[in-house]
Amino acid sequence: MKKSTFDLYRCSSSEWSKLTWKNALRVRAMKARMAKEYYRKEANKLSIKFGEDYNKLLQLYTDSNKARLFNLETLEES
Repeated sequence: MKKSTFDLYRCSSSEWSKLTWKNALRVRAMKARMAKEYYRKEANKLSIKFGEDYNKLLQLYTDSNKARLFNLETLEES
């Protein structure tokens, strides 16, 4: 399943469109961390830790973390 910018970062891409490339990577890493924390908190609110809703939040959490790591690695390489 393809993830949208909002799924990965919980914001629109326009929020970093006017930033320099390096600053955009920093913002994306920060937003991905915030999204990851949001998905973890939402998953913890569920009374049942399995099923479609939980699995969706878990996948979004994982994808946001991958996006965070990708942006940090790209920043280190630049």
